[in-house]
Amino acid sequence: MVDESALDLFVTECQELLRDMEAMLLRCERGDGDADAVNELFRAAHTIKGTAGLFGMDVIVAFTHVVESALDRIRIDGKTIPPALINVLLGCVDHMGALVDSVAAGGSGVDPQVSMTAAALLQQLSQQTGVANAAPAAKTAAAASPLASTPVLTGPADGLRVQGDSWHISVRFHANVLRNGMDPLSFIRYF
Repeated sequence: MVDESALDLFVTECQELLRDMEAMLLRCERGDGDADAVNELFRAAHTIKGTAGLFGMDVIVAFTHVVESALDRIRIDGKTIPPALINVLLGCVDHMGALVDSVAAGGSGVDPQVSMTAAALLQQLSQQTGVANAAPAAKTAAAASPLASTPVLTGPADGLRVQGDSWHISVRFHANVLRNGMDPLSFIRYF
C-alpha cells in the first residue's frame, strides 16, 4: 500500500512536469524549440516514467516509455520537432495527464476508451518517429511471467542490453524504506 502523502506528491510532481512539457511543446510550435527544449521534454518524460515505475503504475510507465523513447530518438538525431509531431506529442501529454488524474482519483487508468486513445497516439508517434510501440509487448510479457520476463527494448537509445538469459541485480535499501509506503519489489517489477 502506498502512503497517501507520497501518492499526492507523485501526482503533484507529474502535473507540474506535464504543464512544463505542454509549455515547451507550444514554444517549439512557435519555432523556439532547440536541443535544450528536446532535452527538457525528454527529462520530464523520463522522470514521470521512473517515478510511476517506483509506485507500480505500469500503465503510465508503458505509455510514457514509448514517448520517452521517441523524444530520445529526436534528441540523439539532433533534429527539431516537426509541427505534425508536436501535435502528436501534445496529445500524448494530455493522455499522460488523464492517466495521472485517474490515479489521483483512485483509478488505474485501464479502461477500453483509455486503451484506444493510447493505441492511436502510440501508432501516430511510431509513424512520425520510427520508434516501435513496445508497450503492448512489454505488458504481455510481464503478464505471462512477471519474474522471468525480459524487458522489451525499443532501440539503441534505451542503453540497456541483456547478455544471455540471466541477470544479477543487487539492491540495498535504507532501514527506513518501508516507513513511507515504499514497496521495494517495485524496483524489480519495474524491469
